[in-house]
Amino acid sequence: MLAPEACHGYLNPSPNPHPNPSPNPYPNPSPNPNPNPNQVPRTWWQRSVTPFINPLLLTFGLYANYTAHLLEMLAGHPAKP
Repeated sequence: MLAPEACHGYLNPSPNPHPNPSPNPYPNPSPNPNPNPNQVPRTWWQRSVTPFINPLLLTFGLYANYTAHLLEMLAGHPAKP
């Protein structure tokens, strides 16, 4: 069994030094503000085509880059900085 002085911190904890956070001095005036009011409207290409191409580029681009560098290395060409 623990001595009473060993349990003192558990049985009688010290008070919280920061009981209440300070209120926000800049409250949000609207629930859903526009994060970028100067945003330029997207073109047809950006709206309709690129959202479907980007996953393909991200998926296969890694392997295409690795293969291209591997073939250049096997051909004996020095790496470009």
